[in-house]
Amino acid sequence: MTWMQKFKALEKFKQKNGDCYVPQGYTADQSLGGWVTTQRVTKKNGTISKEREKMLNDIGFSWSLYDQRTWMEQFCALSDFKKCNGHCLVPQNYKTGSSLGVWVKIQRKNKLNDTLEEDQVELLDSLDFEWVV
Repeated sequence: MTWMQKFKALEKFKQKNGDCYVPQGYTADQSLGGWVTTQRVTKKNGTISKEREKMLNDIGFSWSLYDQRTWMEQFCALSDFKKCNGHCLVPQNYKTGSSLGVWVKIQRKNKLNDTLEEDQVELLDSLDFEWVV
């Protein structure tokens, strides 16, 4: 598939899910998550063209996996999930318009790797977040 075809697939994903956070192994397009990761790497390495960078920016692409604003939005979604379900064990394929299940998995990994901010740990602890599942 060409870059433009993948870009169009990402636009469709965003229309359906509300964000550009495509999980690895996304069932509707198995290679889209890897393509998104490649765009972040090319930007980080300084090899993405200005045209492509602008196109991605124009659809609200986030260059870091989870910036602070997005982190708080996901935390609020997790808080809502807990209010409805009584726990924070979000399935990875949970459908909400954001990739909440993937985000929860990433928080566990980040804490294990000691890359989660202390205030973020405290916020998750306030929901009785289960760090080991």
